[in-house]
Amino acid sequence: MNNSELFIDNHCLGETLQLVAVRPFLSADGKRHDVPIGYTYDVCIRAHQNDKIGVKIMGAQQLEQPSTMQDVYVVFDGLRVRPYVTREGRLALTATATGIKPVQRSTAEIEASAEKADKQRH
Repeated sequence: MNNSELFIDNHCLGETLQLVAVRPFLSADGKRHDVPIGYTYDVCIRAHQNDKIGVKIMGAQQLEQPSTMQDVYVVFDGLRVRPYVTREGRLALTATATGIKPVQRSTAEIEASAEKADKQRH
């Protein structure tokens, strides 16, 4: 099996992804551009003790940077998460998607999602 064909089941990330940052990226496939060719959406994964992952989406910016006083929860379209090994020999994840949308989440839904994911891990 080719490692580039190995993907992680998105359900293991839980249902509650909190957008924490939006960053442009200027390079892909070893080529650097003068203008952004896409954006990385950094999300906090509540189901995994608030670990973070950056999800790259090619093209125009789809959501604005959230303010520090605003909790923005999101879902991704076409999310693909793939493991890889860093130069230091550590396992890491890379993620891409085709789109991102904000969703409304109540506090109860957020806590229930994190609790459900925690039970699935154990």
